[in-house]
Amino acid sequence: MTKLLRVSRLALWKNERSSMLHFEIYREGVTKNEKYFSKNKRPENLLNPSVYLLNLSKYGKIGNLNLMTPRNPNFQSNNGIDLNRAIMLNRKYQNEIGWNLFYDRINAFLLPFSGLTNVSLNEENIARAVSNWQKSVGFSERNIDGVIGPDTWKIMFPLLKIPINRIDTSNQSQQVPVGFGRTVYRGISGLKKSGKGLPRVDDYLTRLAKSGKITITNDEIDLLQRIANVETSGLITSFNSYDRGVVSIGFMQFTLHVGKIQEWIKLNPLPWRKYGIELDTSNRYFDYFDGIKGVSFRDINKLRWGIWATSFFNASTDEEIIISQVALAKKYLQRHIIGLKSRLKNDSVYNKFIENYYKKDKYVRGLFQASYNNHPAKSARCVFEVMNLPRTQ
Repeated sequence: MTKLLRVSRLALWKNERSSMLHFEIYREGVTKNEKYFSKNKRPENLLNPSVYLLNLSKYGKIGNLNLMTPRNPNFQSNNGIDLNRAIMLNRKYQNEIGWNLFYDRINAFLLPFSGLTNVSLNEENIARAVSNWQKSVGFSERNIDGVIGPDTWKIMFPLLKIPINRIDTSNQSQQVPVGFGRTVYRGISGLKKSGKGLPRVDDYLTRLAKSGKITITNDEIDLLQRIANVETSGLITSFNSYDRGVVSIGFMQFTLHVGKIQEWIKLNPLPWRKYGIELDTSNRYFDYFDGIKGVSFRDINKLRWGIWATSFFNASTDEEIIISQVALAKKYLQRHIIGLKSRLKNDSVYNKFIENYYKKDKYVRGLFQASYNNHPAKSARCVFEVMNLPRTQ
């Protein structure tokens, strides 16, 4: 088997542009090639190499093999892409994004677009099939490139319908997907990804309101935009997994460690499942909150990396999920006010702040809500101290 591995790698490297590669494998001790024609019975000493090659391919020892490739006669291929570029980028993205974990699903999904049947697609056929699929779902001509990159993966992943228990993160230890950056904060390692290229919160929510998908006032949109200015540089989402929150997403930067993401998911679980994210009531995080299905509390740090990071970020850009976030965010605006009163334990100071400042000034509302969203105790202490300053200050 070791010799076959060396030979197959050499042959694939030297013939990567060839349409066929011929192997003959014999029983041990055979020193002479046998003549074998398809109409005749196979010689007893001649073995079927497909079994051995597919086994090597399965365990990643050689590239994906394209054995026994019957053509679909009704298929029309779209080969107007740069195959060398597509293959190179797919090699890069399969590890950076982590889609190589779902090769079998992707292969089955792409077969109808490849013109082949009952086959493990090779790199060239994957690129061609991807380009045909991209065309079929309406990608612009400029973006039909045969590459399963971040934008293509975002659309393809939900269509693969991967059960949550099929997501294998065993080899995802601290994997950094494309577009994410590794960072360390107070000794905690994780990832960050900005929402660069995504819309501002006020623009997005105004569009949703005009289309009748959410009910929200202009003052509420303004307030959520001010919070987002602090949390996400004003954009509809960003991703952070480098602090004790484990995962933070959305324009409010809701986190896992205090159950806010879990509460968000419960409002409308179905769209989250498209991204492989589902709650498990029997799996508890921090003793109080439902866990994510497929990841125990002991392994919670897996959610900071790899395919989980990509899934959480992509989910936070989904319109249905954003609509749920708006509903939850409005609840938290009220909870912050109630929480302030509870923390101050002083009705006079509370009423003075609310009536004379909070209700009258958009800037004060935004400043308070953004600070309380990050650190309730410090925010309440700041309000108390400011309300007790001498008038001249």
